[in-house]
Amino acid sequence: MHHETGNQRGHSGFSLIELLVVIAIIAVLVSLVLYVTGAVQKTSRGMTCLSNQRQIMIGWDGYATDNAGRYVAPDTNRHTWDWVRSVGSNLGPGNTERESALTEGTMWKYLGDAGVAARVDHLVDLATHMTNRIATTLDDEGRRVFVQVAPTSMTNVVFYAIPPSLRVAADVGTSNEAVLANLDMEALSKVAPAVKSQMQRRGLALIGFQPVKTFPNCWRMVFAGAKESSMTTETVDTILDSMRDISEELFG
Repeated sequence: MHHETGNQRGHSGFSLIELLVVIAIIAVLVSLVLYVTGAVQKTSRGMTCLSNQRQIMIGWDGYATDNAGRYVAPDTNRHTWDWVRSVGSNLGPGNTERESALTEGTMWKYLGDAGVAARVDHLVDLATHMTNRIATTLDDEGRRVFVQVAPTSMTNVVFYAIPPSLRVAADVGTSNEAVLANLDMEALSKVAPAVKSQMQRRGLALIGFQPVKTFPNCWRMVFAGAKESSMTTETVDTILDSMRDISEELFG
């Protein structure tokens, strides 16, 4: 007669306690996966909101730059919830409540009142800092290194980086108007595409150029959606310094 030993019985299957332990471990792993997935989805929605807001800001400021600093007029014949009406009604020359201009957008839903106010103030401060750097940066001969093409519109700055070979003598004038009137625009129009190509190859800041009014290939920096921690005045200085250095390397 065959007798089953105790050792054989011990390896014939899982005990109830072992099954419960395995189920508990699986439940913990599933809960962790669900938590991480939820966090990723929340972050993704937030990034989508900020990206949408950036595109709206670029559109608004681009229009204003090409239309004497004026934004799109709200369409009063359409519904009150129309985005042009709800946002446009808060924008205009002399508007002091800058944060209210964005309360109908996606950024407000993501950041809240205080967050939007802080974010907009930060973006405007960055644009102001860039404007000041453009106006005050001179080379050893007192010539303007940068020149602004149009007045700063909220967070939209349009300018040229001038290589040494094209800079205007200091005795001609250092105002934006004097420099622009004496620049070789045909030669200057070739600078931005070449500098942009080098900036991309070196992994530097992404900044675009485009024609503005009668000025070809102007640099356009739109500060929109950048977090306080990810973009600072030092970042702005780095962008301008890299543009200056690369233009000097390429065009002398």
